[in-house]
Amino acid sequence: MFLPTPPNSDPLVLTLGISAMISMVASLTLVRWRKPASAEIIDTIKRSQSFLQQMGCIVIVLSLEGKIVEWNHAAEEISGYRREEVIDRNYWMLCLPESVRDGVKFRYLQAIATQQQVHVHHILLGSDGRQQQVNFQIVPWRNYCGEILGAIVTGEPVACSPDGSCEQELECERLQQLISYLPLPIAMFDTEMRYLAYSEGWIQHLKPQIYSLIGLNHYDVFPNVKNDWKLAHKKALRGEKVSALEDSWIREDGSLIYHGWTVGPWYRNSGEVGGVILVIIPLNNLVETRNAALDAVQFKSRFLAQMSHEIRTPMSGVLGMVELLMQTHLTPQQKDYTQTIYRSAKHLLTVINEILDLSKLEAGETHLESHDFDLQDCLETVVDLLAVKAEDKQLELIILLEPNLPRYLKGDGMRLQQVLINLVNNAIKFTKSGHIIIRVTPRVISQDHINIYFAIEDTGMGISDELQPQLFQPFSPASSATNRQYGGTGLGLSICQHLVNLMGGEIGVKSQEEEGSIFWFNATFLPSELSETSAPKELKNMSLLVVENSSLVRHSVSCITQPWGIQVETADTSKIALDKWHHQQAKGSPYNLILMDLELLDRHGAKLLGQLYKTSSDSPTQLILMSSISQRNRAEQVLNLGDFVYLVKPIAPLRLLRSFAKALELDIPNLDHHLDKSWDDVLMGSSFPETPKPPCCHLSQTNDKLRASIPLKILLAEDDLVNQEVVLTQLQQLGYVADAVSDGEAVLQHLETQHYDLILMDCQMPILDGYETTARIRGSQNSQRPPIIIALTASVMPSDRDRCLQVGMDDYITKPIDLQALVNVINRWVPVCLETQNPTPTTANHQPPLDSPVDCPVDSDRLNKLFKGKTEYKYRLLTTFIHQAQQRIETLNKAINTSNFAEIKQQAHALKGSSANAGIFHIPAISQELENLATQQNLEAIPPLVKQLQHHLDLVKDFVEMMKNP
Repeated sequence: MFLPTPPNSDPLVLTLGISAMISMVASLTLVRWRKPASAEIIDTIKRSQSFLQQMGCIVIVLSLEGKIVEWNHAAEEISGYRREEVIDRNYWMLCLPESVRDGVKFRYLQAIATQQQVHVHHILLGSDGRQQQVNFQIVPWRNYCGEILGAIVTGEPVACSPDGSCEQELECERLQQLISYLPLPIAMFDTEMRYLAYSEGWIQHLKPQIYSLIGLNHYDVFPNVKNDWKLAHKKALRGEKVSALEDSWIREDGSLIYHGWTVGPWYRNSGEVGGVILVIIPLNNLVETRNAALDAVQFKSRFLAQMSHEIRTPMSGVLGMVELLMQTHLTPQQKDYTQTIYRSAKHLLTVINEILDLSKLEAGETHLESHDFDLQDCLETVVDLLAVKAEDKQLELIILLEPNLPRYLKGDGMRLQQVLINLVNNAIKFTKSGHIIIRVTPRVISQDHINIYFAIEDTGMGISDELQPQLFQPFSPASSATNRQYGGTGLGLSICQHLVNLMGGEIGVKSQEEEGSIFWFNATFLPSELSETSAPKELKNMSLLVVENSSLVRHSVSCITQPWGIQVETADTSKIALDKWHHQQAKGSPYNLILMDLELLDRHGAKLLGQLYKTSSDSPTQLILMSSISQRNRAEQVLNLGDFVYLVKPIAPLRLLRSFAKALELDIPNLDHHLDKSWDDVLMGSSFPETPKPPCCHLSQTNDKLRASIPLKILLAEDDLVNQEVVLTQLQQLGYVADAVSDGEAVLQHLETQHYDLILMDCQMPILDGYETTARIRGSQNSQRPPIIIALTASVMPSDRDRCLQVGMDDYITKPIDLQALVNVINRWVPVCLETQNPTPTTANHQPPLDSPVDCPVDSDRLNKLFKGKTEYKYRLLTTFIHQAQQRIETLNKAINTSNFAEIKQQAHALKGSSANAGIFHIPAISQELENLATQQNLEAIPPLVKQLQHHLDLVKDFVEMMKNP
């Protein structure tokens, strides 16, 4: 098909339009792909390369150094050089006379520097020395990412008829050939966006209603052109080049298409912009393939979640029955069999959880939190959790911190801790003797980000070169072989790799068989908004003697104490330590601190101990005795001999600093300040607390009597009869008698005739599931005593927890339900149920619940059990609660002023959950009452309750202040 010249068109439009279009197509054709190209793209490239070779105009592609990369047939004909003769040869030296060489080269570099088209007229030398006048356009040659690789030179020999006019008819034929051959959708426009030329691919891809477009305005042909496309066209008319790697558009027939596009200017000989050229790369097949892959991942995630539910539901019955069986009188053999069943079932649950965790990571459903956390506390938690395992194998667990390591970071501390625990646990598992080192090194510290390198070094069995590439693949042969011998699922390292990638880092391994392994990773964090706590000035220039036979422990202490300004000396035997102590005493500069391992307490050590005891009244030296956990009883016997401080190994920075502070009687602020996500989990109503799962649990006799004496009505909604029996029996052991139903409609029917204080609600039930049932209860409740609803579910996805909260559930238990989890959740909500049974819980005459001391606003027994009596942990939890609760009360007061009942209800609900979780009396019940009033939109009754909230919060503040200053 011959395309006629558009009316009133400039002949230069066709001449220069061809060159500009070739340049753009050549830019697409000669792309250097960074990723493997699809078959469709490869075929397009081959066809486009063939097109360049067959074009009648000259096409030469040069590298940045001026070497010839491409040389088409037209260039061969005009120069006499064959393509294979010129590839990789220097264009300037081969084809340009010396007289014009520098000038043309300058124009070439100008095109590269300005990233614009440059026109040049020069003489081209042929292979026989013949000179030919040519008009060339030089444009930058870019790869797919926009990087400049060189330049594309396109042009024509100066060819005029005898009367000097340009051969317009010949140019039209060449334009027709070009457009009909192009494999891509491409169109050329003038400055008014009128069509000058277009390819058949343009029609096939965009499917306009009009098939003859020459001379028509593009916006008239396609009235629904996007505004950002119009803006790109305007930029191109101003001389810019605009691209989009992926875009979408709805055709006039309603079909959705995907493509990438590039729009750029073409120029007349005068240098003016003559219009634009628009090239489109269809992406429909690629996008459909990608979407199908994403759908497959989502289906896999949903399938695994459903399978988790189907497996966890019967497993809940199995584990529950086994727990009940273990509390009966069994013979030793029966007890052994029962424990084997329990351990096997627990292992199966571990496998299920890790498969789900990996599935969420692969599906992109796992998102990192961003909060301030304490890196040193994170490391201490890791070694605390794994210290017993390491000690059982007589392995030394060491932390080595490099200088200038920031203590506070902003990121997901819990996920970092998960990676470290997994890697250290693996190191312990595969190491028979020796040590495990946790090495932490800052790589980059800037105002924008902090990159830290972690290495877990062990002296274990090592890994062969053949197996190392497979380690981070789930269920790889490398993991399968070791898991059969050492246990595990083979998913831990794969999960670690995904988490490290989310943290903007990399993970790898260095290992040799029989020589140990180093698993390393780096992660990027944001600088914390918390200011770095400087070392106590009292520690600066103090002298410390470390008496320890392990060189690694001595080195670890030196690394930790170096930033504190402490002068460290070491001794690997008690005899050397005794000699050094005598020497310093004789000099009149005794050590301020001696850190001694219990293992070195031989006769020389005992002598040193005796000397310290004798001179304790007039000597500044303080002894800190350190030992492993298993030696604690022996250590306590030694501590009774004198006023010494005890330190449990493995040594961690905060633990060591605490021992120094205690020995020297220093008051160090923020020593136990933690900001880990775990505390937010305990306090925030949007995240339910995790509960421990021991094999069995017995309430004390006192608690049994107490709970049985409380008129607490419980309704169990569970469709699985085995699980019903398990939970009902567990409740009976706790002193409660509950009603049971098997679907949501039965729950609603029971609530019509009687009130329940607490409902244990299965989420997946027939007829009406737990979510819908809860939503109906919350939507229709007019009672002053709404029930506390606890979710029972086999689903463990974060979205399931969020859904429970959204429909109005108060807490969450994951199946299988063990007795301790049930104890925890009921104890947490009993105070709320007790206070809501009194219609005026906030009056001055209101009596505290049975387990609440009259003068104590906090359930100390609960916190002591939760934190094993550690006062610093209770203090940390309560101070965090006070801060959050005060913010919520302030938000409540603002919501009252604007009559924002939705905000009042939301804040009251969150405060109810966080206060109950923190073991606070009175506040949960008042918050429940506030939530009810907000539902009823009773604004007059709300302000007095908020004042009562502030009153009880002030009591908690006073209690915490007494904890700080007893």
